[in-house]
Amino acid sequence: MVEFSPWAQAHYDRIKDHPEYIASGLILGITDQLWLRMEELGISQRELARRMGCSQPFVWKLLNGTTKMNFKTLVTMAQALGLEVQPLTLVHHDQEVEEAVKRRAAPRTRKSSGNGKRQRHPK
Repeated sequence: MVEFSPWAQAHYDRIKDHPEYIASGLILGITDQLWLRMEELGISQRELARRMGCSQPFVWKLLNGTTKMNFKTLVTMAQALGLEVQPLTLVHHDQEVEEAVKRRAAPRTRKSSGNGKRQRHPK
């Protein structure tokens, strides 16, 4: 575990859950994998661009984070490198959210007219 100075720890605690910080970490991890695969295969940016059907400067911008990569471009780039993109997994840690999801998934009932029995609510 890395030890931070008190100032750095306070700063990290403020930003660690910020969407931009998390997204940046994801993008860095993905681009590192793409760079490593390119090295492994001996593929240049120019060759990757040819395989993707785009320009070399566009590939450079994607790999260096100067332009945003969308999911379609990520899949295209991964396939051009012989990689498979697997589903992104979302995990929630909020008990309140978990309870709300369970309540929404539970069958709903409503009172019937006439016999007093409860019936399953149509979805």
